[in-house]
Amino acid sequence: MITPDEIANKQFTVARLGKGYAQDEVDDFLDALQVDYTAALKQVQDAQQRLSVALRAQGEAATTQLPPMPALPSMPAPPAPPGGPSVESIAMLLQTAQQTAEQIIAKANGDAAGIVAAARVDADKMRGQAAIDSDKIKNDATAAAQAEVSQANARLADITQQIEGLKAVHADTAAKLRGALDTLGAAA
Repeated sequence: MITPDEIANKQFTVARLGKGYAQDEVDDFLDALQVDYTAALKQVQDAQQRLSVALRAQGEAATTQLPPMPALPSMPAPPAPPGGPSVESIAMLLQTAQQTAEQIIAKANGDAAGIVAAARVDADKMRGQAAIDSDKIKNDATAAAQAEVSQANARLADITQQIEGLKAVHADTAAKLRGALDTLGAAA
């Protein structure tokens, strides 16, 4: 890729014989080309820089590599073309655009940080509520299980008491039958 410095420093040999080009026209054209090329490279570099900042803000900078651009030369500003905007007004416009872009990026980063902070607060609240709900469910389940165990123990006690009562009735009935059999056996 040709750099603005190469355009600025390109030297052509002067042809003395035959057809050739007017050296002043070539120099003027190269000067205008250098200005346009430098401005275009600056726009590309600015766009790449803003893209890199935005990607870093999204955590994707590690996966995206932008190709390096050639360095812009330091040179005095050429005169403005006749009838067009001045170099100073274009420079001010570009500076204003850059500042606006930086403000937008800063605001977006601030908004993103606020959203992340709010999400963290909400997540912490949800975790706290989930822990409270979990403890309540666990306590309710424990209380229900203890109530079931108490009811089962009470039924076991009732059944045990009924069994003991039936054993007593059985023993009493068996004794009466033996007595009746003994009476019948003695009478026979």
